Amino acid sequence: MGPGVHQDSTFVSLLSTRYPELNNFNGGVIGYSTSDYLAVTNYLIDKIDIQKLTICYCLNDTYNNFTEIIDNMPGGTLRKYFDPILTWLRSHSKLYLVAKNLISDRSKKYFEYDLQPYMEEENVYHSAVDDLIVLANKAKKRNIQFEIVLLPYEYQLRKKESQMLLPQTLLSKDLTLSGVTCYDLYPYLSEQTDIDYKSIYLFADGIHFSNKGHRMISNFFSDYVINDE
Repeated sequence: MGPGVHQDSTFVSLLSTRYPELNNFNGGVIGYSTSDYLAVTNYLIDKIDIQKLTICYCLNDTYNNFTEIIDNMPGGTLRKYFDPILTWLRSHSKLYLVAKNLISDRSKKYFEYDLQPYMEEENVYHSAVDDLIVLANKAKKRNIQFEIVLLPYEYQLRKKESQMLLPQTLLSKDLTLSGVTCYDLYPYLSEQTDIDYKSIYLFADGIHFSNKGHRMISNFFSDYVINDE
């Protein structure tokens, strides 16, 4: 976890520096969904001594079959026909990123798209919750501490409207009812009124965190997750 950020600047590395007695392992990969978390855990659980398993859940982790949704995502049609060109521009042209950010509010578009499964409580949402509960039960059988941290989108922090927190509300309710420890990062970040919320995410990206964002997540873990044990 930490696309666009140097490995040493991710919150996992920052926590390893702050708590050298803890042996942290970052198993997250961009594009992972709950089914991937389950697969990775099944693979690692017999290979390393896991004492605590923390899932940092992004609101688009519901999509277990990415190929079925990619055409409907914001910009999906353009990616379908011009993906090599767009990929090159994203990697090599700052002007392209600036222009893209000025023309449209990508953070808003992606949030509104990823909100849909929660508004309609579609099967993909229930499937994702089921995966997380399976993970929690698997951890419990192995005496592994298990917890989930819900990560907000930049647009949620920018607007600060209660109806936009439906994903966190649903997940917290359903997971807590199943006995899963669940932390919500939104209240902690929303209380930081002296910052530009866009600065804690990558440029023109309302989902993935910047260096500054990773530092804030590290502080959240230190204050509320690690010291809550």
